Amino acid sequence: MLARSGQCNDTTKMSVANARQVLALLCYCMATGGTLVVGPATCLSAMAADLEMSLETQKGLFLGAPFWGLGTMALFSGWVAQRLGYRLLLLTSSLLQTLGLLAIASATTQLEAMVGSLLLGLGRGMIAAPLTALLCTIYPHNRTGVANLFHAFFHIGMIALIALVLLLLNLDWDWRKIFVVFAALVAPCGLVGFIVPLPGASRGERDPHNSDSLRNISAKAGFGLLVGSIFFGGATEMGVTSWLPYFVEQAVDTSRELASLGLLCFALTMVVGRLAATVMVRRIGIKQVFVASGLVSALSVVLAALPVGTLFTLFWLTLLGLGVSGIFPTVLGYAGDRFPRANASLFAVLNSSAILGSVIAPAGVGLAADLVGLRPAMALLAIAPLCFLAAVLRLMHTHQSVKNQSAESVS
Repeated sequence: MLARSGQCNDTTKMSVANARQVLALLCYCMATGGTLVVGPATCLSAMAADLEMSLETQKGLFLGAPFWGLGTMALFSGWVAQRLGYRLLLLTSSLLQTLGLLAIASATTQLEAMVGSLLLGLGRGMIAAPLTALLCTIYPHNRTGVANLFHAFFHIGMIALIALVLLLLNLDWDWRKIFVVFAALVAPCGLVGFIVPLPGASRGERDPHNSDSLRNISAKAGFGLLVGSIFFGGATEMGVTSWLPYFVEQAVDTSRELASLGLLCFALTMVVGRLAATVMVRRIGIKQVFVASGLVSALSVVLAALPVGTLFTLFWLTLLGLGVSGIFPTVLGYAGDRFPRANASLFAVLNSSAILGSVIAPAGVGLAADLVGLRPAMALLAIAPLCFLAAVLRLMHTHQSVKNQSAESVS
């Protein structure tokens, strides 16, 4: 259970109370990550009018811009955490995110908004993988559970932020003021490392004598499939999340408030699914969870794109959240169990792969929308969960084959 604690690294042992405190405060940091999606997604139509984004491709590029910075930094985040330590890592990340949000709030051109989005992504990319690795180390007996709980707070944060945006819109606040409020929520994350006992410099990785290097892990069977599966998982989740409010507002022809409510329902089912993922894995098995997630996601995104009606679209987008919820953190937990001696670099590579999918999917939807229309472009996203399902099933088959060969060698 989550009450169990472990070593944060080779020299730092945490009490149960400290481990819980670290988990709680890091979950707040994860929750503020919702600003990465909620701000651009809910305010896109107003921002597009102010910043002269006339093409769907331009909007898709803007929606994906934070993930360019996020993906670039995430790839090196294990190395950065090792050099800075978690305290300075959180402080630097918070500073970059705050500056990025303020830059977007004051932007007068598309280029300025893109630069702000890149800063926001760079700051966010510094922490996701190292913090996941840290929590998996603190809770070695429940990696899948803690990974799902930690990443569920991203969508819990989205729910809170969407509710906040709806309130501020009803008070006639414009999108620039909303981004300033987001900056005020992100800024305190830099103080977390000074409130709770986190490792200092050179403590971001496990003892190299007790862990496998990324080079050793990448040579093992199934590593490429693991990276590929999480790439398509990221494309599924963020391709839909980034476009959802704008899609509902434009394609279904409804109000911005109802479109934002659609994103809230999607995020709510994401939270429910991620909090229930550990129980589902325990009861029906991780393979069955992956199969259900892939099939429900593919079916839901196709049906949501049909021109049937507002409630029909919102229902399938809400169900889509439940399907997508079983993909990303569950794959991270599976990776931790399959490579238990891996250090933070593995999680950095996996996060970068998921983020690369998160960059390509929104831009791809925008490009396809200019060519064939927004509804068919959204429906094409069904390819991503089907590819995820194919990759992860092949991965698990490879893993089972390796285990059988090992058993035969021992016998």
